[in-house]
Amino acid sequence: MKINKLLLFVLISLLFLPQAAVSAELRSGQEVQIKQNQIIEENFYSVSTNFSHFGTAKKDLFAVAETISSSGTTTKDQFLAGANINIEGNLQEDLRAVGGEITISGPVEGETVLIGSKVNIEPEAKLNQETIILANKLNLEGKINKKARIFAREIFIDGEVGGNLQANTLIFNITKNAVIGGDLNYSADTKADIPKQTKVEGAINFTPSESSLWPFQKKDKNFRQTLISKFDNLWWLSLLAELMAGLVLFWLFKRKIKKINSSTYYNFGRNILIGLAVLVLSPVVLIGLFSSVVGFWISILLALIGGIFLILSKVGGGILLGSLLRKLILKEDRFKLDWNSVAGGIVALSLVSVIPFLGSFVETLFSTAVFGTLVCYFYSYLFNSGSSNKK
Repeated sequence: MKINKLLLFVLISLLFLPQAAVSAELRSGQEVQIKQNQIIEENFYSVSTNFSHFGTAKKDLFAVAETISSSGTTTKDQFLAGANINIEGNLQEDLRAVGGEITISGPVEGETVLIGSKVNIEPEAKLNQETIILANKLNLEGKINKKARIFAREIFIDGEVGGNLQANTLIFNITKNAVIGGDLNYSADTKADIPKQTKVEGAINFTPSESSLWPFQKKDKNFRQTLISKFDNLWWLSLLAELMAGLVLFWLFKRKIKKINSSTYYNFGRNILIGLAVLVLSPVVLIGLFSSVVGFWISILLALIGGIFLILSKVGGGILLGSLLRKLILKEDRFKLDWNSVAGGIVALSLVSVIPFLGSFVETLFSTAVFGTLVCYFYSYLFNSGSSNKK
């Protein structure tokens, strides 16, 4: 089963949305391109390895690809998910982007939400409305005309924020060229050395981080107490429930669990991309279905299935970690799974999850990969059942 077909299946479900049901253009393949003189009149959906936008999209644009380059014009919203995203063109409404590295060097007239490992706002970029950024590292050299909220491990500001700036970080760096049009509220491990030439129109408020984003890099005297407080009754109850679920599932469906576990391991990156794309697009799909009479019960069913998959993904993430630990400790060539791996992996992931930010990141990474695998199998089951019924 190819990734393009699965993601296209997810995007096609967007056609249930009232605004998309009238007309839409869907494309998939190795290379998808909107050419320079091309005008797209309908909503545009693309799933590919590489996506390029040089023309004009008059309605919403959805793209999922490893590499995304957008230097054309989009008159409505853009929804992008990929490993590398580069936005140079003119976007006249909102931008939602999720990826590995995101670079913006053009104007965005609407609200902007960016989630990525590394986010670069180039000097040519102009984000004209409220901006929210979640990243490991942010380089802000362009301009945000309204207020901004930033959550990142490391923040570097050499540009301009027109309104208030709220920054939660570990490392906060701001240069003499930076301009803040409102209050500067930031929390970090240490107080930043703000140059006198830096223009801040409002107040500067610094709050020491109560718990570090990366606790092993922080000298926190209360870290041990903070960590111990995580092991409350709810944590133990959750661990017990996950252990029981994992062991029962392995007992009842040993062969299928091994198959899902191996598939997740050998297609880890691909399944993370699938899981992430489905998680990003699902709320849009469900809201659209929920608002229509025909789609109401479909949205309830899909939400129920999605909820079950999320619960199973948490357990599956622990099982995957356990099999990886077995492979590393025993130095085995093959990828194996047994009772000890299941129980040990679930306990290990639960222990890791209590570490602030880092634990959540690891837990989310493994769970999202398993979620992507479950979506793949669900998709395969639906279409294989349909084809067998036709026969």
